[in-house]
Amino acid sequence: ARGDAYLYAQGAKPLPAGLETPARAAAEPLPGAVRTMFYRKGGRSYVMLDDPEAEGPNTQRPVKVPARMAQGLVTDTLVEVVADGKTIKALRPIGSYAADMVLGRVVRIGSELRLGPLFTGDSAKALYEPLPFSGDAREGDILQAFVRPAAGGYEAVPLVALGRELTPELAAREIALRHGARGYFERSVIEQAEAVGRDQDPEADFKRMKAQKGRAEDLRALPFVTIDPVGAGDLDDAYFVRKEADGSWTWYLATADVAAYVRPGTPAFRAAARIGNTFYSPDKDGVPEYPMNHPVVSKSVSSLLAGKDSLAMVTKMRFSPEGKFLLEDSEVFLGLVRVQGRYTYDQVTALWKGAKDSGIKHVDQVALARELAAKLDRADDARGKLALSFTETRHVKSGDGRWKTEVVEEDPLEHESHRLIEELKVYGNRAIATRLEAVAGLAPHISRIHPHQEEKVDERLRGELSQIGVPWRDDETLWNYLARLKADASVRPEVRETAQLLALMSRASALYASDDAEGHEGLALDAKAYDHPSTPIRRFSDMYNRALLEAFLEGGDPKAVHEAVLADLKALGFADFDEYLAHLNGREQASRRMDREFDAFMSVYELAKPENKGKTFTGYVKILKEGRNAEAVIQLRELPVTVTLSGEEARRFKLLGEVTVRVRGADPARQSVDAVVSVRTN
Repeated sequence: ARGDAYLYAQGAKPLPAGLETPARAAAEPLPGAVRTMFYRKGGRSYVMLDDPEAEGPNTQRPVKVPARMAQGLVTDTLVEVVADGKTIKALRPIGSYAADMVLGRVVRIGSELRLGPLFTGDSAKALYEPLPFSGDAREGDILQAFVRPAAGGYEAVPLVALGRELTPELAAREIALRHGARGYFERSVIEQAEAVGRDQDPEADFKRMKAQKGRAEDLRALPFVTIDPVGAGDLDDAYFVRKEADGSWTWYLATADVAAYVRPGTPAFRAAARIGNTFYSPDKDGVPEYPMNHPVVSKSVSSLLAGKDSLAMVTKMRFSPEGKFLLEDSEVFLGLVRVQGRYTYDQVTALWKGAKDSGIKHVDQVALARELAAKLDRADDARGKLALSFTETRHVKSGDGRWKTEVVEEDPLEHESHRLIEELKVYGNRAIATRLEAVAGLAPHISRIHPHQEEKVDERLRGELSQIGVPWRDDETLWNYLARLKADASVRPEVRETAQLLALMSRASALYASDDAEGHEGLALDAKAYDHPSTPIRRFSDMYNRALLEAFLEGGDPKAVHEAVLADLKALGFADFDEYLAHLNGREQASRRMDREFDAFMSVYELAKPENKGKTFTGYVKILKEGRNAEAVIQLRELPVTVTLSGEEARRFKLLGEVTVRVRGADPARQSVDAVVSVRTN
């Protein structure tokens, strides 16, 4: 019922013969070229280049890329460019796959029909100039198509006819593909996955591990359980927790084994390296995700599904009766597990609310995990972990097919059910970090760093918070300030929300790096105390780290693994490991931009509904960016959506200023709202 678009994205159906893009091979550098990142933002397609006249910390400037050179390039990707001042002379993609699967609308140009972009209000969202195609589509039809080189440029090969209405489902799909989600798997990857599905034998693999020098344990007798969102199939982690006779705790975290099935030098490994991470979509009835690993691996062989034997890396964590993490007593080894209970956050919440039919059989496991997680949560608070709490919205499809955006009612028990797994992963990652540091002398691993901000940034933040009436004192940490802000009932909700946004926007982004000299400010952890190996099914960084660890734990050679990976990366065109990490950071950033753009689409979609035309709403300025690219984001009160103003129009307002918004219309295809926004005077 989901159709071919779903089957292509899941690798259940290959593209018609002849439609795959040939693998991009490494090539000699262009003479005089530099490598940098390419972006599509704010209506522009550009690269960042060094400015010889610039002074201060920011020595790069954006340089526009001509549309003909930007064709097929997704945002946040590594490219090689030759420039003469502000003119780009040549450009070659290095990082992501070309955007060879697109959604577009049929338009008439002169006497010909072409496939144009689905969104028309922003030239940076047009991946290609209007494309010639063959077929009997009509003007205004929406098509999903494969794009391939042709004489004089490119041409589209229609794959799926999608009607004529721009729905949220189609918007989500177009946005995902344009940001680098992979709409299909190559035949070689499908064939590799099918072979893995046929040949995999976890018990035999475990016996091989057991026979080698490393440590491996058969833990199938322990009642491991999983807790995940409804509908999740790529189950990365499972746990078992035990309270010892002396009141101390033993908590086992099993994480899925992908490295045993997707090895360096194979088509699937190279494809995962380019994709970088799984892209998730709100289109739950259409294409809900674009997986990094083929679903035979991610949702079957490696996934920790209940009732089957699964290879796993096991972190055995020890905690004192008070919940103190006993890192020195914790262990990491390979294992064979059989999950006995597969549950959802909704089921856990229902259990805690007293439902008799929650469906959870392992009530003791949930209760013990809850007790220990509460202790760990308090330890996090004492350590200074940053805790932010924003109003959450979600986009839902009703029975009549219409979508709406609604505020998620705050449910402390539902929030706590998510915290169970998050706490488990953080502490598991801390234990594994010590093993990765042991490997670091042999081969570099990928760290997840969240650098602390400079004092001048904090000083600026203090000034901004004072201006909105909730000052951050000089004698308190940011964590203490946020906790005090959350507990102060006299602070208006919109002020609390904006203050937290200011704090969040002032922080540096978390990044992948080959050396952790920064630590993790968000988790209040020192350098080399935290890594990111717990989701290998859907993040390449974790998949790579796991490959190193498994070699180390099996008594093998992590350096040989790294050299095999580096050979793959160089074959893909990357000069070295750090250059690849720039690509990986770009892929994660693109995934975040995808989510934000869909949120923006849904705001316009809501305001475009006939019942909202002519209405006047109240709101306040939630975000205000000053300077050359001024922007004001207005949060409406009667609808959980925002309206964004830019340029001179944005400069009329002040942060937290009250406004009225009279909606005259909205156009989802152009992503524009026609509204009169006025300062409220009473």
